[in-house]
Amino acid sequence: MQVQVVLAWPERALSVVLDLPPGSRVIDAYRASQLQAPEGERFAIFGKEVDGERLLQDGERIDLLRQLRLDPKLSRRQRVAAARQRRQAAS
Repeated sequence: MQVQVVLAWPERALSVVLDLPPGSRVIDAYRASQLQAPEGERFAIFGKEVDGERLLQDGERIDLLRQLRLDPKLSRRQRVAAARQRRQAAS
């Protein structure tokens, strides 16, 4: 069974393709990849966070998750508030 483990940043990414035996778990792939998760062991497959004990299927990609630098909801609120101020200043 072949899987890919990916650790990505905004400007670059590291990727390791592994051949693992059937019945391997996410945590097994992470350990075999020798990549270091930035903040703890958090994983995602197809954009959904999964537990390290989840069994893998052939062809899956495991993403090592990082902490968000800024809450997306807070960031959007700040952009909307700034746009409103610009519109009011232009009026």
